[in-house]
Amino acid sequence: MTTRGLPLGRKETQRLEFTSGEALKDRYAIGREVVGMLNAGQGGEIWVGLAEEEHRAVRVEPISDAEIESRSLHDFLMDSVEPAPLAEEIQIQLEKSEDGDEVLRIQAKGREERRPYALLRKGGRHYVIRVGDRLRPMTREEILGPGEGGKKGRDEAIRRVLEERKGVLQREDDLLWLRVEPTGPVSLELQAPLFDEIVLDPTRTDNRRTGWHFARSDHRPALGNGRLSWVLTYSHAHGEQRFSVEIRQQGGFEFRLDLRDLDLAEKLPDGAKRAIHEQTLLEYLVSAFRIVRAVYTDEEATPSELPEEIVVDLVLVGLEATALMRRRGWFPPDPDDNPLYGEGRVFTLAGVPLVFPTSEVVEERGMKVVSDAGELEAVCARVVAAHPSQVESIRAGKKGVMGFLVGQVMKETRGSANPKLVSQILERLVGG
Repeated sequence: MTTRGLPLGRKETQRLEFTSGEALKDRYAIGREVVGMLNAGQGGEIWVGLAEEEHRAVRVEPISDAEIESRSLHDFLMDSVEPAPLAEEIQIQLEKSEDGDEVLRIQAKGREERRPYALLRKGGRHYVIRVGDRLRPMTREEILGPGEGGKKGRDEAIRRVLEERKGVLQREDDLLWLRVEPTGPVSLELQAPLFDEIVLDPTRTDNRRTGWHFARSDHRPALGNGRLSWVLTYSHAHGEQRFSVEIRQQGGFEFRLDLRDLDLAEKLPDGAKRAIHEQTLLEYLVSAFRIVRAVYTDEEATPSELPEEIVVDLVLVGLEATALMRRRGWFPPDPDDNPLYGEGRVFTLAGVPLVFPTSEVVEERGMKVVSDAGELEAVCARVVAAHPSQVESIRAGKKGVMGFLVGQVMKETRGSANPKLVSQILERLVGG
């Protein structure tokens, strides 16, 4: 028996699922969640006995005879999952709240060489996988094997990007076009306020507050057809220009910038109609990839697992008589000497989209847990002051409402606060 803090206030993610004690009446529903975790890359936990609201654990619903229920559920899973789970693949533990209420924590993590796992029911095999905070049926490629499915996902992502590139090249615009496309299924939660903060707040991306970054927007983001798009404003030494950013529900990104807005040279070299400073070009691209990183590493924005690879395509169109300005001199506007030139007026990274390991673009998922009592005390105090009616309910004996306050603190800290420490601080503040 353990007594560690329960994840009250935490939000359901790729690796975390909450369900009430009533779910024990339908063990097949729990079995589906377990199989979904087994088939997902990193596995996860299913908590039985924690009620959720808006995908956050808000209160404990204790399980009667939890030890008996644990043994019965374990036997069911051993008989109903194929291949039969190994001891280390499924573990069920009893967890106690500080009030002594018992719930179940199911840890499920499958082995790559034993996948896919199936739930046996009514003579059939049901293959599901967890993506974000939901389950979906596995595709034929996923069931047949990760190797072939991975290659097909990569080829399909490249095909999509090349098809879009073709449309870009057919236009007469002079532009910089950058596309990032995942090679596997990704599900983004396209909530405009959340993405507004990620895109517009430089502290979320490590971009500078002035210069080539996504500093502010004069337009509200437009959401439609599974895409969230902005017309944004950036600042530079010569004024302000605009560019567009589009984030797609399936995890793709598109960045567009009028190539004429990269022209910052006041004095052009002989034979050039336009000059692009290499630092300007580099900083813009770095800023774009920081947006990608910020979205992919935010578990609320990207609750699903990321594929191992992403496809990247960079195209500059309209480079006739363009010189590349360097810190020491110029690359002349000559196709034989200028590295910006590709075929005619078009430059591409390597002729075809490039495939990169996702790990090279994003940092390791997950945020550092905040356990600084002083920092959390200030947040908890603000939450208590902002919700007087809930505080009075708790003082009147409705302890279940405490989960609401914990949830508000977790929301303010973006899930990074130590929930056990949060509960202790709130109990002290409310009790005082």
